[in-house]
Amino acid sequence: MQRLAVRPRFAAPERVTGGADLLSAHESIDTVLLRLRGEPPQTAVFADWSARLPETDTPLISVHHPHGQTAKIARGRVIHYWNCADVVYCGANAETDAIHYFGVSYEEGLTSGGSSGAGGFSG
Repeated sequence: MQRLAVRPRFAAPERVTGGADLLSAHESIDTVLLRLRGEPPQTAVFADWSARLPETDTPLISVHHPHGQTAKIARGRVIHYWNCADVVYCGANAETDAIHYFGVSYEEGLTSGGSSGAGGFSG
């Protein structure tokens, strides 16, 4: 028996106006924080987040746009953690002993320059 692939249905994109306000931008750590000036459309989906570190071996998916290119997807698992002593720079006010980064072993795709702000989605 042959099975057909089923693709999820998404609502047609809805164009909104009003823009956003720049709250913070740091080129050295590739970070921007914006606040929308209006409500997002009803069809927008909220990508929840957690400040808790994922456990090792947790599967992750990352959707990213390296240097503004077309979206890329990477899939892998958390393999280890780093604190500020393990990396070049964490920011001026970072706690040096706190864990700020986790390493991922990729099973499909990878992240590249310009993708460092991409989220890691689990579950």
